[in-house]
Order: sequence, then structure tokens, then C-alpha cells
Amino acid sequence: MREVAQFTRGCPLVAHNAAFDRGFWQAEMARAELEPDVAHEFACTVLLARRLYPQAPNCKLGTLARYHRLPDAGRAHRALADSMTTAHLLMRIQRD
Repeated sequence: MREVAQFTRGCPLVAHNAAFDRGFWQAEMARAELEPDVAHEFACTVLLARRLYPQAPNCKLGTLARYHRLPDAGRAHRALADSMTTAHLLMRIQRD
């Protein structure tokens, strides 16, 4: 966690349902006996999607990926696949 915290220091983090992920981030920082990093801001693709795509059936990551025909990154609810899908969704949000 020390290496990850140092590598990402000062960079905003993006997550789908960032409030959930922020809790894990903060718990791991505490476990590593690191000061809470107030410099890390989180962008939440759920909150952005709710505002931009009110016509979408819901704001689940898989639903939004199918709705926008984003590339299939693999099995859902796995870190790499979900982060790749979130990245594609963020790029779509930025474009829109």
C-alpha cells in the first residue's frame, strides 16, 4: 500500500461507486499506518452517469457498459475487468 499511495499521490482516482471504494482505500491506508491522504480526490462514474444518462435502465457498471456498447473487459466484479470497463465509461462520459 505504501508503494501504491506514493505512486498515486496527488492524482485523482476514478471509481464506479467511489464512496464504496474510498472506504477500502482509507482502511488500507490506516492498515499500512499511513496518514489519510486528503490529496486523493475520487471521481465517481455512478454519480456522473446518473446526471448524464437518466434514460439508462440503471447505473450498474455492466448495464452502462451494455447501454453504451463499451468493450467487454472480461468477467464482472473482478478488479482488472471492472477497472477497464470503468476507464471506458469515463472516456465515454468525457466525450459526452
